[in-house]
Amino acid sequence: MTISPFDDERLARLTALRNVAAKSAGWMIEVGVDSPERLAELGAVGTYCRMKAAHPREVSLCAVWALQGAIDGVASAHLSAETKQALKDEV
Repeated sequence: MTISPFDDERLARLTALRNVAAKSAGWMIEVGVDSPERLAELGAVGTYCRMKAAHPREVSLCAVWALQGAIDGVASAHLSAETKQALKDEV
């Protein structure tokens, strides 16, 4: 993954979300999810699938929960068991 200086603003916007670290934000940008709005549009599962396809060994199931938490503005640990299971089933 190579991030150019032009990605600084996009990285900053994505890492400002809960649960999104710089590495994940870089992968998101790489797969076309370059803003919180695009994340919300594609959803956690859509974004996760793109990231998993690009980085199959690095992206774990926990990423889909982190992405949903980012969309909802909560820590992924605070997602209900039902929400986590629904996301897992959809993946």
